[in-house]
Amino acid sequence: KAIWCHSMDGGRQWIREGPLPRGQTFDFVEGITSVCADSAGTFTVSTVYGASGLGSSVGSYTINTEGSTFVLNGPTFAIPFVSEMNQARRVGLPRITCNPSNENLYLSYTIYDGLPTTSMSVHFTSFIDDVWSLPVLLSTGICNGSRPGVGPDGEVYVFWEDFSTNRIVGRR
Repeated sequence: KAIWCHSMDGGRQWIREGPLPRGQTFDFVEGITSVCADSAGTFTVSTVYGASGLGSSVGSYTINTEGSTFVLNGPTFAIPFVSEMNQARRVGLPRITCNPSNENLYLSYTIYDGLPTTSMSVHFTSFIDDVWSLPVLLSTGICNGSRPGVGPDGEVYVFWEDFSTNRIVGRR
Protein backbone atom coordinates (compact mmCIF):
# COMPACT_ATOMS: atom_id res chain seq x y z
CA LYS A 1 0.00 0.00 0.00
CA ALA A 2 1.47 3.37 -1.00
CA ILE A 3 0.74 6.18 1.49
CA TRP A 4 1.22 9.85 0.68
CA CYS A 5 2.06 12.66 3.08
CA HIS A 6 2.88 16.34 2.74
CA SER A 7 4.76 19.05 4.60
CA MET A 8 4.23 22.80 4.44
CA ASP A 9 7.19 23.73 6.67
CA GLY A 10 10.21 22.36 4.86
CA GLY A 11 9.83 18.83 6.22
CA ARG A 12 9.76 19.55 9.96
CA GLN A 13 6.19 18.23 10.30
CA TRP A 14 4.41 15.76 8.03
CA ILE A 15 0.68 15.30 7.51
CA ARG A 16 -0.41 11.81 6.49
CA GLU A 17 -3.05 11.95 3.77
CA GLY A 18 -3.65 8.22 3.38
CA PRO A 19 -3.27 5.65 0.63
CA LEU A 20 -3.11 6.52 -3.05
CA PRO A 21 -6.60 6.03 -4.51
CA ARG A 22 -7.60 2.83 -6.29
CA GLY A 23 -10.34 2.46 -8.88
CA GLN A 24 -11.87 -0.81 -7.67
CA THR A 25 -11.95 -2.68 -4.36
CA PHE A 26 -9.50 -5.37 -5.45
CA ASP A 27 -7.09 -3.05 -7.28
CA PHE A 28 -3.75 -2.46 -5.59
CA VAL A 29 -0.96 0.10 -5.49
CA GLU A 30 2.42 -1.28 -4.48
CA GLY A 31 6.13 -0.87 -4.53
CA ILE A 32 8.43 2.08 -4.23
CA THR A 33 6.98 5.24 -5.72
CA SER A 34 8.89 7.71 -7.86
CA VAL A 35 8.20 11.46 -7.63
CA CYS A 36 9.17 14.54 -9.65
CA ALA A 37 8.09 18.17 -9.66
CA ASP A 38 7.90 20.52 -12.64
CA SER A 39 8.47 24.28 -12.78
CA ALA A 40 4.71 24.92 -12.42
CA GLY A 41 4.73 23.21 -9.00
CA THR A 42 2.91 20.06 -10.09
CA PHE A 43 4.18 16.87 -8.49
CA THR A 44 3.79 13.59 -10.38
CA VAL A 45 3.91 10.29 -8.52
CA SER A 46 4.32 6.99 -10.38
CA THR A 47 3.90 3.53 -8.89
CA VAL A 48 2.93 0.00 -9.85
CA TYR A 49 -0.86 -0.26 -10.14
CA GLY A 50 -2.57 -3.64 -10.32
CA ALA A 51 -6.13 -4.20 -11.49
CA SER A 52 -7.92 -7.47 -10.84
CA GLY A 53 -8.24 -9.39 -14.10
CA LEU A 54 -6.18 -6.86 -16.10
CA GLY A 55 -2.68 -7.23 -14.70
CA SER A 56 -0.32 -4.41 -13.82
CA SER A 57 0.52 -0.99 -15.20
CA VAL A 58 2.18 2.22 -14.06
CA GLY A 59 -0.31 4.43 -12.29
CA SER A 60 0.51 8.13 -12.31
CA TYR A 61 -1.00 10.67 -9.94
CA THR A 62 -0.64 14.45 -10.00
CA ILE A 63 -0.55 16.59 -6.88
CA ASN A 64 -1.22 20.32 -7.13
CA THR A 65 -1.50 22.94 -4.46
CA GLU A 66 -4.55 25.14 -4.05
CA GLY A 67 -3.57 27.63 -1.38
CA SER A 68 -2.39 25.55 1.56
CA THR A 69 -4.25 22.43 0.36
CA PHE A 70 -2.82 19.59 -1.68
CA VAL A 71 -5.11 18.13 -4.36
CA LEU A 72 -4.43 14.58 -5.58
CA ASN A 73 -5.70 13.46 -9.01
CA GLY A 74 -5.44 10.08 -10.66
CA PRO A 75 -4.53 7.51 -11.43
CA THR A 76 -3.92 7.74 -15.13
CA PHE A 77 -2.10 4.86 -16.77
CA ALA A 78 1.18 5.50 -18.54
CA ILE A 79 1.30 2.14 -20.28
CA PRO A 80 -1.15 -0.57 -21.31
CA PHE A 81 -1.84 -3.17 -18.64
CA VAL A 82 0.56 -6.12 -18.72
CA SER A 83 -1.41 -9.31 -18.25
CA GLU A 84 -0.29 -11.55 -15.46
CA MET A 85 0.22 -15.14 -16.52
CA ASN A 86 0.30 -17.01 -13.20
CA GLN A 87 1.47 -13.72 -11.66
CA ALA A 88 4.88 -14.12 -13.31
CA ARG A 89 4.65 -11.32 -15.89
CA ARG A 90 4.38 -7.93 -14.26
CA VAL A 91 5.50 -4.32 -14.28
CA GLY A 92 8.05 -3.14 -11.74
CA LEU A 93 10.34 -0.33 -10.69
CA PRO A 94 8.77 2.70 -12.41
CA ARG A 95 10.99 5.77 -12.30
CA ILE A 96 9.84 9.20 -13.44
CA THR A 97 11.60 12.50 -14.08
CA CYS A 98 10.40 15.93 -15.21
CA ASN A 99 11.89 18.35 -17.70
CA PRO A 100 11.71 21.61 -15.75
CA SER A 101 11.83 23.76 -18.89
CA ASN A 102 8.65 22.41 -20.50
CA GLU A 103 6.77 20.19 -17.99
CA ASN A 104 7.32 17.02 -20.07
CA LEU A 105 7.49 13.76 -18.08
CA TYR A 106 9.73 10.79 -18.84
CA LEU A 107 9.18 7.33 -17.37
CA SER A 108 11.27 4.16 -17.43
CA TYR A 109 10.19 0.84 -15.98
CA THR A 110 10.94 -2.88 -16.02
CA ILE A 111 8.73 -5.74 -17.22
CA TYR A 112 9.44 -9.06 -15.54
CA ASP A 113 8.69 -12.11 -17.69
CA GLY A 114 8.95 -14.88 -15.13
CA LEU A 115 11.44 -15.31 -12.36
CA PRO A 116 13.78 -12.36 -11.71
CA THR A 117 16.67 -14.32 -13.22
CA THR A 118 14.99 -15.22 -16.51
CA SER A 119 13.94 -12.18 -18.51
CA MET A 120 13.54 -8.52 -17.67
CA SER A 121 13.19 -5.71 -20.17
CA VAL A 122 13.61 -1.96 -19.70
CA HIS A 123 11.06 0.31 -21.38
CA PHE A 124 10.65 4.07 -21.80
CA THR A 125 7.69 6.39 -22.44
CA SER A 126 7.08 10.14 -22.31
CA PHE A 127 4.16 12.42 -21.44
CA ILE A 128 4.05 15.39 -23.81
CA ASP A 129 1.03 17.60 -24.47
CA ASP A 130 -1.09 15.55 -22.01
CA VAL A 131 -0.58 12.24 -23.88
CA TRP A 132 1.62 9.27 -22.95
CA SER A 133 3.66 7.99 -25.91
CA LEU A 134 3.76 4.35 -26.89
CA PRO A 135 6.39 2.48 -24.86
CA VAL A 136 9.81 1.92 -26.44
CA LEU A 137 11.84 -1.19 -25.64
CA LEU A 138 15.35 -0.16 -24.56
CA SER A 139 16.88 -3.44 -23.47
CA THR A 140 16.11 -7.13 -23.28
CA GLY A 141 17.74 -9.97 -21.44
CA ILE A 142 18.46 -9.74 -17.76
CA CYS A 143 18.42 -6.08 -16.75
CA ASN A 144 16.91 -3.96 -14.03
CA GLY A 145 16.88 -0.70 -12.12
CA SER A 146 16.43 1.93 -14.83
CA ARG A 147 16.72 5.64 -14.07
CA PRO A 148 15.72 8.43 -16.50
CA GLY A 149 17.26 11.89 -16.40
CA VAL A 150 17.08 15.15 -18.33
CA GLY A 151 20.27 16.85 -19.50
CA PRO A 152 20.94 20.60 -19.54
CA ASP A 153 19.69 20.99 -23.12
CA GLY A 154 16.53 18.90 -22.62
CA GLU A 155 18.03 15.63 -23.88
CA VAL A 156 16.73 12.51 -22.13
CA TYR A 157 19.01 9.77 -20.78
CA VAL A 158 18.05 6.38 -19.34
CA PHE A 159 20.52 4.19 -17.45
CA TRP A 160 20.07 0.63 -16.16
CA GLU A 161 22.03 -2.39 -15.01
CA ASP A 162 22.64 -5.11 -17.60
CA PHE A 163 23.32 -8.31 -15.65
CA SER A 164 24.59 -10.23 -18.70
CA THR A 165 27.52 -7.81 -19.11
CA ASN A 166 27.82 -6.75 -15.45
CA ARG A 167 27.72 -3.11 -16.55
CA ILE A 168 25.64 0.01 -16.16
CA VAL A 169 24.49 0.95 -19.66
CA GLY A 170 22.45 3.83 -21.01
CA ARG A 171 20.80 5.41 -23.98
CA ARG A 172 20.18 8.95 -25.05
